[in-house]
Amino acid sequence: MVKEKGIDLKGNVCTRLIDMYSKCGCLESARKVFDDVMDRDVFVWTVMISGLACHGMCKEAIEMFVEMEMCNVKPDDRTVAVVLSACRNAGLVREGYMFFSDVQKRYGMKPTSQHFGCMVDLLARGGFLKEAEDFINAMPMKPDAVLWRTLIWACKVHAGTKRAELLMKRLELQGMSEHDSGSYILASNVYASVGKWYDKAEVRCNGIYMFFIEKYLPSCMSLRSVI
Repeated sequence: MVKEKGIDLKGNVCTRLIDMYSKCGCLESARKVFDDVMDRDVFVWTVMISGLACHGMCKEAIEMFVEMEMCNVKPDDRTVAVVLSACRNAGLVREGYMFFSDVQKRYGMKPTSQHFGCMVDLLARGGFLKEAEDFINAMPMKPDAVLWRTLIWACKVHAGTKRAELLMKRLELQGMSEHDSGSYILASNVYASVGKWYDKAEVRCNGIYMFFIEKYLPSCMSLRSVI
């Protein structure tokens, strides 16, 4: 229909069309638009690769990235994140690790926190718990609670409860934010999994206390100032 209307498939038009079709699950239509684009920039390639990866066609997404490189199109930060996510979802740990190292050497790209997050998730899901922890420790930026939670949860899944407990202690020492309810829930589950019910109860109480402080204290302070 786009062709019949005589719409010129360039720039944002084709990128948005591919994105729209992909999100609707119409990958065949998305691919037709992609194939009709003559001068494909990194945005066009990335949105098509992302569409494939989001619908479980991870190997096809990686193959398309290789095709993009052969067309001498340099990836950007989003492209790297999409390919790493595809490797993660397909369980391609070795390929993902090699890709992460390769893009830095070939393109001189500095990994972002999102890229590190994808790699930690990739390693953790694959059961490479020590490697994932080493990866976090080697990050040039300070890891956030989400990264630690990703690894801690993977430790629970892969029966690394002792490592999960040690990492949970480390997260607590770094100071869990009172707004970070996810960390309190995870800590409670970790302690329960190793039979430390007292610690579980203590963490749960702290989490509930912080929830009420965050939710109701501002209202009380406002009311007090009015009175």
